Formats: sequence, C-alpha cells, structure tokens
Amino acid sequence: LKGLQRLDEGDRLILSLRFFQGLGLLEVADLVGLKDAQTSDRRIRGALQKLREELGVPKPIAVKPKSVSV
Repeated sequence: LKGLQRLDEGDRLILSLRFFQGLGLLEVADLVGLKDAQTSDRRIRGALQKLREELGVPKPIAVKPKSVSV
C-alpha cells in the first residue's frame, strides 16, 4: 500500500475503484468524469505503470501467441 500512497489522488481513486471496488471500465469512467471506457482503460494502465515504477517492478513483457496452422 505504500506505493499506492505515493500516487496522486486521481490515480489512487481510479485504481481503487477498478481493483478494490471491482467496478467496470464504464462505471469508473462515469464516476471520475472520463468520456468512455477506452479513456478509463488508458488512465488505469497509466496509473498502474506509475505504481510499478514506485515499487520498482518492471513492466510485464507482452508475449505474442504463436499461430496454429490447421
């Protein structure tokens, strides 16, 4: 929780609503005044990145799934 406390109030709020309260992207967007779920998703990802940096955790590497030939 210490890393979360170092974030600004807006980032703490959006992460709390999404992950502690379990709200969906549209619900979070409505509550914090964002225009849509896509904007909410971008804001959440940005806040998560700031939290990772505060905690010294590297960003996860995206792994591309192998395509299966049929």
